[in-house]
Amino acid sequence: MEPKVVDHLENNSKQFSLTNTKKLEQEITCSNCSKLLNISPIYTLEEDDSSKLVCGRCLHIVEKFEGTKWRQVAYENLAKFMTFPCAFEKEGCTSILPWDKVLDHELGCFSATIICPAYDNGIYKGPECSWNGNAAYFQHHIEEDHKDWIIDPPYFDELPEENKMYFTHINKKLAMIVFIKIDAKNYKSCVFLIGSDMESQFYRYQLELNEGNDANSILLRKGRLEPFGYFQAILANKEKLLDINLDIIQPMVSQSKARKPLSAKFSIAMKQKKVINQISEACGVKCRIPKSKALKQTVNNILDENLLAELVCPVCIEFMVPPIYICESGHSICSQCVELVRICPNCRSSLTKKTRNFTLENVTTRVQYPCKNQEIGCGYLTTSDKIRMHEKNCDLEDSPCVFNCGLKFKKPALFNHVNEEHSDRVLAFNEIHTLDIQSGTKEFVYILFASGQMFKLTLKVTGSSHTVTSINMQQLNQNDENLIYRYKFEFVDTSDSRFITSFKGTVQPGGTKPSKSTEVVVPHNIITNAIDDHFLFYRISLFIINL
Repeated sequence: MEPKVVDHLENNSKQFSLTNTKKLEQEITCSNCSKLLNISPIYTLEEDDSSKLVCGRCLHIVEKFEGTKWRQVAYENLAKFMTFPCAFEKEGCTSILPWDKVLDHELGCFSATIICPAYDNGIYKGPECSWNGNAAYFQHHIEEDHKDWIIDPPYFDELPEENKMYFTHINKKLAMIVFIKIDAKNYKSCVFLIGSDMESQFYRYQLELNEGNDANSILLRKGRLEPFGYFQAILANKEKLLDINLDIIQPMVSQSKARKPLSAKFSIAMKQKKVINQISEACGVKCRIPKSKALKQTVNNILDENLLAELVCPVCIEFMVPPIYICESGHSICSQCVELVRICPNCRSSLTKKTRNFTLENVTTRVQYPCKNQEIGCGYLTTSDKIRMHEKNCDLEDSPCVFNCGLKFKKPALFNHVNEEHSDRVLAFNEIHTLDIQSGTKEFVYILFASGQMFKLTLKVTGSSHTVTSINMQQLNQNDENLIYRYKFEFVDTSDSRFITSFKGTVQPGGTKPSKSTEVVVPHNIITNAIDDHFLFYRISLFIINL
């Protein structure tokens, strides 16, 4: 029987709809990295009657390919109207992204997996490192396992004799410096930031070359850093690299006919805040601000850049908040820096006598301060007395792990880290838990989550006979001062009497060590019914109070 030919799909009347997304996903997968073809440029590589598709992440493969290759312009134009899952979907990311947002999201994704660059990638030569893991752990891995790669500041007595990669720090973040030796007279170089494409645009760098003196130097500049995530593909794009031509450079810096090896010094600087804000706005990044804290756009609270310019500390280059100090000549300095320097950086007058600048402090009450993380996307504004609290709890602020494991994360990644790496220290509200009061441990620290907030519970067992227990609860990411949290701590009676012992306390702000004034001390004889074979049974509940 002849197969029936249909010219339409009876069950789908919508134009341009996808009839089989699973099949489509298989068809638009890169043959090299097995990720979706959703980063440009997309190429078809053809050799020996076979062809394969390669995505923009694998541009280094395209560059080395010697057969026929052509760009898939028609596919790229079609893909601009599609959305794609994150490449790290299997690692837990649920983001759905338009074509033009895929690259930057992947480079900054909290679920991203990074491979240590110590492998045969055309730059590195040496023992291979098998490490791979979450992007949040990469900097820790380099600092612990490859310390000899780190050069701070990035100064080189002479250019390397072969391809080399090094690491350096920029504002506590890690950057990778790559030298590629083309031949005896030509090098390529690039600086990569361990971060997203947007963050990489916040910095610029220059390479200073000379013969070991500052008399004659050549400066080579690039207007941005590049993101580390796909560094091999970027190294295949010559337009993104710094070109070092010694035939041109050496005659300009040499002071004699006997030419010496050139030294190299990298300088990496953050761009002006105005430029960074423009980059952030172009990328559409905003800090998550609670609705109750969002400021209305009225004349009274528009950011006054002229006033803020007068409030920049000359030492740390941050906006000053009270207390503000003043030198003998009238120059102001913030309260942190006045403890670090003895002379004014502007006029060199003494700062040994600490005098408050009350006039300038009064001005701060009329200024809306931006968050210090505005350069990486936070648009929050508030008054001088509240800005430090926001900055401390800003979603874009790096925070150390509460369990002091040496790692730092932005807030969403910190939540994931605690849940994944310290799950044995995570408790749930309204459930019964146990505490071994004779384990020898004097202090127990746990984390609880509720309403997008993270709470730290500290339990102390003191006294030689374990007769006193003290409890303290702190909120680690306070971002709404109109909410007060209270908790109820209940000792669960394990005897037949079912005697109830409980108390209520107010959750304290994080950032400070629990003090005796905020701890609740409970004598052992009151809670004996909640102890069974040296295990204390307890339950904790949370309440919210709106001011």
